Amino acid sequence: MAKSSKKAKIRAKREEGEVAQIPESLQNISLPRIIDIETFREARKIELNHFLTVLSQKAAAGGNLGSKKSFQLLPKHMRRRAMSHNSYRVPARIRVAIHSAAAMKQPCRKRRRHTRTMLLDYERRNKKAIWLETHIWHAKRMKMIEKWGYKIALHPNDKSIRAVYRFASHNCVVYDRSYYISLILKDKNFIESHVKVEKKCGFHREGSIMDGEKLICPVEIIMKEEEWVIIIHPASYKEVKELLEKENVYHIDLKDKVVIYSFMGPKSTELLASVMNIKESNINEIIQDLKQFKNLAFPNGAAIGLTLMMSKKHQKIRTMPKQLCLTAETSNIIPSQPSINILKMIVKWNPSISNTPLWDTLKGSPEKSHVPQKLTTRNSKSRYPKVPKIPEKQENQPIKEAPQIEESEKMEIEEVETVNKESVEMEIEVEISENEQFEVNGILVFRKSKMARGFAEGWDLILPSGNGPEFWRTCIYSGAKAIGLRDYNAIKLEQAIPSYPDDFPTTSAYQTYAQEQAKIDVENYFKRPSSKRVNFERISMPFPFYSDWFGILGVTSYTQLKLIQIKCHNRIPQRRALLCKPASEDFIDKKGPTFQEPLSEKSKLNHLWTVEDFGNFKANLSRQVVGFITSGGFSFIKARGFGIGYIQTNYDSEITDKILFRNPKSRFYHLCEIKRL
Repeated sequence: MAKSSKKAKIRAKREEGEVAQIPESLQNISLPRIIDIETFREARKIELNHFLTVLSQKAAAGGNLGSKKSFQLLPKHMRRRAMSHNSYRVPARIRVAIHSAAAMKQPCRKRRRHTRTMLLDYERRNKKAIWLETHIWHAKRMKMIEKWGYKIALHPNDKSIRAVYRFASHNCVVYDRSYYISLILKDKNFIESHVKVEKKCGFHREGSIMDGEKLICPVEIIMKEEEWVIIIHPASYKEVKELLEKENVYHIDLKDKVVIYSFMGPKSTELLASVMNIKESNINEIIQDLKQFKNLAFPNGAAIGLTLMMSKKHQKIRTMPKQLCLTAETSNIIPSQPSINILKMIVKWNPSISNTPLWDTLKGSPEKSHVPQKLTTRNSKSRYPKVPKIPEKQENQPIKEAPQIEESEKMEIEEVETVNKESVEMEIEVEISENEQFEVNGILVFRKSKMARGFAEGWDLILPSGNGPEFWRTCIYSGAKAIGLRDYNAIKLEQAIPSYPDDFPTTSAYQTYAQEQAKIDVENYFKRPSSKRVNFERISMPFPFYSDWFGILGVTSYTQLKLIQIKCHNRIPQRRALLCKPASEDFIDKKGPTFQEPLSEKSKLNHLWTVEDFGNFKANLSRQVVGFITSGGFSFIKARGFGIGYIQTNYDSEITDKILFRNPKSRFYHLCEIKRL
């Protein structure tokens, strides 16, 4: 009895638990008497489809059938390994799903590395940013970035900052700046009214393109008889094109139709002389003399037109001979004197040397393809000629005297000699066919260095597109070191040469560059934890991520700024550093003391700062700001901190060669020397 009552209690308790309790909020609500079936079905459509899918374990073909894979729909005794090798052994009712799942897999690497597949992939990837001809070579060895619509090498993957300096000082570095754009103009009035020429030599000039009082960009000009070729930076390409269209100037666009290689270093001439096969004997004599005599005062910016003989097939790499140039400083032997023609040319430059048919051949050339048209392949069957098989020698037999040699043996000897002769002739013919050459017109522009020992002195070689990769590899294997954009700007900074657009604050390209760089710096700033960030309000730094040229300095034109170089003995100036006017009491201590910006009494905590707060942030400085540093760092040549920047033209101080600078993340002012450029 007790046992049956216990079972009854358990049954009653179970029945009470299975009954769902109605919430009190729903007890007084009455259900609608009429329901719209269509609306209810649409509202429950997703749930119903999922419910039916789970019940039937069927779904669209794609590998995942409900909660199971396709092969899991079969009974366990049918899930054999043979299905993975022969898909037709799978039952027909799930065969479509099995095939569709296999089609979704990525092709194997061997198929993905086929030449046609790779070229199609290159074409797809090239649509976003244009590739240079040497892109594949650079992409394997350097950090690549997208800049100005091109894919450009930034720096090598290895530690190369000091190595680049050594090569630029004692050897040769090469930089591919083929992203620069060339335009042919025929309007002399436009050149006279909108181009401000600064340097002249022969047919090559350097200057700036102006739109009234507005500076657009620096420009290189190569003059012809009735035409002018201007080479501009791609950051200002759109602005220059708009100016030409506004002035109705007829021009020929040579974008991506030329390659420009910059060779920098004291051995640049020696490397080019060993690599180039120049057709003109007089030009070849000039290059050979320049290679032998380093101390020749060759005019800066001199342009030399030449014709290179290039091979249609892969030619043997011509390495640079390992021998020192004969100069009075490096050898006790008195070298022979250079030719009289070279000396006359140095005294008075002959403009006819700059003539070249390069630009005429480029006018009607088709549009360049930005995708490599072929890939380097090695096929052992096609590399060597097929030589007829020589009959095998017979076994060793006793030597016979001359009269005893049979006629059959004489015939065999003659056949062997004939075969050997034919094979030699065939090899000669193949060698000649491989060395078939064609002419390539080009132009060399000499860049003379102002630094000691010919630092970064060299040439700019301009060639038509399509001939770059072969010549580039030849130069690399001959001893030149390839560099990226970072190293190229560092070499220019060592020579106190401003880089565009980094060091041209009044141009539109600089504003775009500054905004992009500020965005990157702000993102990196907020990636750090709040305890590791610099509180710019606390140290009274109003411009941590940008330089306020138009606000605090009130600059409206490039004529209101003066380019200067900064040298500091014990500190390193950085980009966007403030340049402040020193006071008379700052020069009492001759050891060069540092001065500290007082801390702000009221400042927001770091974790409360947002991006919007920097736009409304203002700070009161204890010193007058007269300029900013645009590029700075450590100079290996001067062995101290060095930089270039701009100050106000009307800057007036008691000490004209001294100024104070303050880095963006610092409170200290440091005394430094300035020199107006």
